[in-house]
Amino acid sequence: MNREELARLIDHTLLKPGARREDVERHCREALEFGFRAVCLYPAHLAIASEILKDSRVILGSVVSFPHGGATLFGKIFEALEAWKRGAAELDVVLNLSAIAEGNRDLIEEEVRQIMDRTPECRHKFIVEAGMFTKDQLKPVLKVMNQRRPAFVKTSTGVNTRGANVEDVAHLRSALHESIGVKASGGIRAIDQVAALVAAGATCIGTSAGVDLMRQAGEGGAA
Repeated sequence: MNREELARLIDHTLLKPGARREDVERHCREALEFGFRAVCLYPAHLAIASEILKDSRVILGSVVSFPHGGATLFGKIFEALEAWKRGAAELDVVLNLSAIAEGNRDLIEEEVRQIMDRTPECRHKFIVEAGMFTKDQLKPVLKVMNQRRPAFVKTSTGVNTRGANVEDVAHLRSALHESIGVKASGGIRAIDQVAALVAAGATCIGTSAGVDLMRQAGEGGAA
């Protein structure tokens, strides 16, 4: 892929604790400069970003119950609505990880349905934290995804366990309906990682190292 194609895959992510206004502003300007697909920020930073990114192609995204997914359904709905009202067009939602571990499909299905129904203006990415679970444990979750058809299923937060790998992406791609994208995230810092993940089926790359990736692509040619 060329540099423009690479940029259009990247969700430029800033979710570090203690990020300051100047960090958020710089992050958004980087997204504009390099033509990234989206930025992903905490809800508290959306108002700043919305002003900078208005009238641009860069999508404004945010997170819900990040990084542990342990909020109540009401809390997740409230956070999703608040993010949408502050300008988020996409929501990266951490699913209830205890429900996944327990195989509680009903709880997962209710969570996904309610969040999608309450924020229909947004595109949704549901985080399954693939590194924590076996393929059998993920089966009920992926069945819910195929039923509800969110925009993306996302491999991981990059916080609770290992980040994205090729095996996770390939498994999600093979198990999901073709209309559902796969977002790989967590520890993606090198061009060869991106190339391998895309080859395995990733259609979006979540990373805080977007600028470094673009520089690598510039130094070494196409990814």
